[in-house]
Amino acid sequence: MAKYEIKDGVGIIPEGTTAILPKAFDAWMFEECEKELKKVSIPDSVTEIGHYAFRNCRNLVSVEIPESVINIGHHAFTGCSSLKEIKLPSHLKELSNYLLERSKVESIDIPSEVESIGEGAFWGCDAFALVKITGKLKSIGWNAFKDCTALKDKSFMEKMEYQFVKHNFDSSWYDALAKCVENDGDTTKFDNDVVAVLKHTEEWHLYANEVNYDEAGIWVHNDDEYPFHFTVVKKGGEVVIEYI
Repeated sequence: MAKYEIKDGVGIIPEGTTAILPKAFDAWMFEECEKELKKVSIPDSVTEIGHYAFRNCRNLVSVEIPESVINIGHHAFTGCSSLKEIKLPSHLKELSNYLLERSKVESIDIPSEVESIGEGAFWGCDAFALVKITGKLKSIGWNAFKDCTALKDKSFMEKMEYQFVKHNFDSSWYDALAKCVENDGDTTKFDNDVVAVLKHTEEWHLYANEVNYDEAGIWVHNDDEYPFHFTVVKKGGEVVIEYI
């Protein structure tokens, strides 16, 4: 923790700091962060919080993120199991992968400029009961709200586009889907073709026990939280997963 210190439970970030480095207070690397860090006050000179910056800081209960922050890295607050409240700065364009995974955040206002919520962003947030979304949100990543058992109102997810993004999955999955739509129009549904191709994709067999197609879309069954139900379409030349 070369640039930072913890004093009386507070993470000290020097004035004038422009970026909190990746793994700055990562409890997997610094044992004292897990035991001692309870609060962090971030100066308004900071524009970026690095990935894994506060991972597994289990006693962290309070974080003040200034409006100057425009980027927060993946897994920044994953495993912060005492963190119940956080206010995100209004200029964020995306919520990164596994941003608040397994935290105790109870509600969140998604900033109006956010266009995407990353994979697993709120995975395992079992106290998470309320999400407010206004503005530009276009896509929600895979398992973004998995195991949010207190979240009863999921109406915000209706008709939301789940992107099958190449960097989130093995390329053979994406390539298999892409082959299905090479010659189709922009709004064509091709669930039957997707099932046929994915059944012959090695990674699919590792992931799912069973995959079926019906008039509404594709059903997938495995040993985790599933089954889930989706359809696949092509829009603007892009392969898009739409949950049903």
